[in-house]
Amino acid sequence: MWEITDHDELLRRCDGDAMCVRTAQGLTGGRRAWADADGAAVVVAGAELCRHDRPAVHGPPEALVCTTGSG
Repeated sequence: MWEITDHDELLRRCDGDAMCVRTAQGLTGGRRAWADADGAAVVVAGAELCRHDRPAVHGPPEALVCTTGSG
């Protein structure tokens, strides 16, 4: 995964998805976004989205699953 730091790039990557755009709020105030290696999926994190800390996801969820070995 790699971090998206430009709001216009985020808009292109998430196809203007309303929840991602709302969560990102210009990627200011501690809000951050990432894309998977091939750019097929985007996750945006922002504090207190709908009164909770939660991410907004655009694209296939399996593209954003992280694994940490066999445990």
